[in-house]
Amino acid sequence: MSELPVYTNRSELISKITSGSTAPEPGRPRTPVYRKIGAGCCGTVWAVDGKSYALKRHDGSIYRNLWNEYLIQSRVLETLNKAQSDGYAFDFLVPQCHFFANPQQDASWFHKETTPSPSISVPCDTMCVERIHPLPATLVQTLVEKYSPATALEDARHSCLARLYLGRRQTEHQARRFSSHLNLPLTVNRVEDLHLDTLKYAMILADALAFMHWGAHVDANDVEFVLGSPRRVAYSDHFLPYSEIGDLDPGSSTREMLAADHNAPTTDPPNDEIQVWLLDFDCARVMTVDEAGVQQAVAAYFRNDPYYPRPQSATNQLSPDQALWDAFKCRYLRTSSRFITKDGVEERLPDMFVVGVEKRALGDGNPRETQRELDRAGAKVELRELGDGFP
Repeated sequence: MSELPVYTNRSELISKITSGSTAPEPGRPRTPVYRKIGAGCCGTVWAVDGKSYALKRHDGSIYRNLWNEYLIQSRVLETLNKAQSDGYAFDFLVPQCHFFANPQQDASWFHKETTPSPSISVPCDTMCVERIHPLPATLVQTLVEKYSPATALEDARHSCLARLYLGRRQTEHQARRFSSHLNLPLTVNRVEDLHLDTLKYAMILADALAFMHWGAHVDANDVEFVLGSPRRVAYSDHFLPYSEIGDLDPGSSTREMLAADHNAPTTDPPNDEIQVWLLDFDCARVMTVDEAGVQQAVAAYFRNDPYYPRPQSATNQLSPDQALWDAFKCRYLRTSSRFITKDGVEERLPDMFVVGVEKRALGDGNPRETQRELDRAGAKVELRELGDGFP
C-alpha cells in the first residue's frame, strides 16, 4: 500500500488545501479543477481528483444555513473526539471541518482557488471539509449495472456514495431506477439484495443517533448517513474548538485561524472496505437535556429521510423490518446508557424518545401525550427487557 502525505501541523494542511498541487503531473493544469460530487438543498459540493478535501458552497436555498452546519459539525466532531479518547469506539465517521470562507474576507483565495473552474467561479460562503471518497469500484459497478444502467460508469467511480435507507422497503413495482450517481438511495431491500449486513448498519446508526442525542446534545434533524470509502488522512485535534467558533460572528472566515500543531500519519485503506459517514448538519440544532429536548428529537426523527428502521404495525410484528427496529431500539438504549451519568442526562429520557417514536410511527399520539403518559404511569423501558447480545 502506498503512503499518503504526512501533515505535520494544521498550517501545513491548510496550505496544502488552499494552494492546489505543488508539483502538477505533466499535461495537468497548475490550478485545481473541481468536479461536482454532491448537491442538496443547502448547496453543492465540489472536489479535485486526488485531493482529500471538498468545498461545500452555499449556493442552494436561502433558507438553509451553512454556518450552522459548520458550527454543529464542529460540535459533533469535538464531542466525538473526546468520547473516543475516553474509550468509546464507534463505527461511523464525521468529515473533519477545515475552515469556513466568505467572499468578503477571502476574496484573494476565491480568485486563486475557484475562478479557474467556471461552475464555481462566483464566490459564496464556503465550507472546506474532509472529502468522503466514493464507494469501492467493484460495488459502484454493481450499483450501476443493477440500478442505473444509463449512468456513465467512469463518472460514478469518481463520486458515487449511497444513502442508507433502513427505514424504507420497496417492492419491484415501486422501485425506481437511480436518477443520479452522486447520492444513490439504498432502501433496505436493496441493501439485502447486495448482500450487505442490515443488522450491522442498524447498530451503527443506533450508536450514531444515541451519541448525537446524549453525547453531543444535537437533535440530528435532517442529517444524512451515506456509505463511502474509509478515511484517507489521519487527523488529530488540530481544528478550531466549537466554543471558539461559537464566539465568532456568523459567517466569519476561519481560514487563517490556526490551532496547535499535531502529526498526521496516514495509510491507504483496503480497496473493498465500506465506511458509514454522518454528514449534513445545516438543519440540526442543539437540544436541551430534558423532556423538551426529547420532543425536539422525536420531531427531528420524522423530519428526516428514512435512514433509521421504523416500528411496524401490529399485523407486521413478525416481519424482518420489525426485527430490525427491535435491534435498533435495543442498541440505541444500550448506547444511550453509556452517557446517562454524564452531563445530567436523566435515565428516563432515552426511554421517552423510543416511546415517542413508536407512538408517532403507529399514529397513537405525539411527544406531548407521550410525556404525560410517562409522567402519570411512571412508565420506564428497562434495558434488560429488550434483550441482550448486542456488543
